[in-house]
Amino acid sequence: MKELACLVMDQAGGLHRAKNQPLNQRAPHAGKSSWDGRNDISKYCMGIEVVCPGKVELVKSGFYPWWQMKDGKSVPGAKPLDDVLVRTTPSKDNTAAGHYYRFTTAQEKALHAFVMWQLEVNPEFSISWVVGHDEISSDRKTDPGGSLSMTMPAFRNKLQQSLNDLKRRKKDLKLKTWAPDGKRGQF
Repeated sequence: MKELACLVMDQAGGLHRAKNQPLNQRAPHAGKSSWDGRNDISKYCMGIEVVCPGKVELVKSGFYPWWQMKDGKSVPGAKPLDDVLVRTTPSKDNTAAGHYYRFTTAQEKALHAFVMWQLEVNPEFSISWVVGHDEISSDRKTDPGGSLSMTMPAFRNKLQQSLNDLKRRKKDLKLKTWAPDGKRGQF
């Protein structure tokens, strides 16, 4: 079976169903992988492929994605990426040191919003299972790596903080609501 993501996120942050991949069928997006004592992670969660070149290589003429490289050189006709959109990151947590094409701001906001929505509508969803390929298949994958503006552990911490803030706002809202009979209280 060809490995596919269930969802694909475009550069504007839009989510799309992967071509020829029904959402109600397992997509072995992660491939050989392990996390939290389990193997074959695609059995347990949905994959989102973020449209981004990811880790890139620097040669004399500029930065190039892996598919435009051969034997340490850019392939004929390849055009370098905009170096303003490349960040160089040190090795930290799950991120391998190197040059990475950045996720767009829209992609990062959409990833955050999608996870927060999943937490709202899916009681089985867990922030601890928001993982990158570089965590679950680190021997062969480097994404998101430095393409994301923070490491995956930092992203999970940000999500947890957002979830805690949301719960606190909901609790405050319940305490400040007025009952239909005009008395202060909860509905």
